[in-house]
Amino acid sequence: MKGNTYINTDEHTKLKELRELIDSLDEELLDLLGQRIAVIKEAGMYKKVHDLPELDEKRWQNVLETRLAQAKELNLSTQFVTKLLELIHSYTLKIEADIKKQKP
Repeated sequence: MKGNTYINTDEHTKLKELRELIDSLDEELLDLLGQRIAVIKEAGMYKKVHDLPELDEKRWQNVLETRLAQAKELNLSTQFVTKLLELIHSYTLKIEADIKKQKP
């Protein structure tokens, strides 16, 4: 027989509580991403009206530096945070490019 089929009820309850907490945190993350995208759309409209480029390289470098410093303070993997930020950033640029293509 593989593994232990007996699960301690207290341990199982703890795991259930932890999973519920993870689910709640995931919901908060998605809510924050939704809010962020709404702000990105506003910024994209502003850039369109004022004929500004989607990418501000200086700002992007500053964002990376400050967020990676924060990640280090929180003992998060800077490799993971870099990949996450790059993914979010590339999606942001796509949203802004799509806004610029829209006819007035």
